[in-house]
Amino acid sequence: MGGPASFSDDMLKRVHARYEISREDFDEVARLLRETLTEFGVEHDDIETVMFAIEARSPVIISG
Repeated sequence: MGGPASFSDDMLKRVHARYEISREDFDEVARLLRETLTEFGVEHDDIETVMFAIEARSPVIISG
């Protein structure tokens, strides 16, 4: 799948704006991501790192 990708906050905001993502929508996707990572046996610390990174970007993804 390639290496890590890097996206600026401006790019994330622009790409997600048209979807009018609400806090509830964001939280549901985050919950599903956590559940999926857990089901696939990803280590707890790694899941927490991913979830922290996702939550840190919520202000630029949530717009609805």
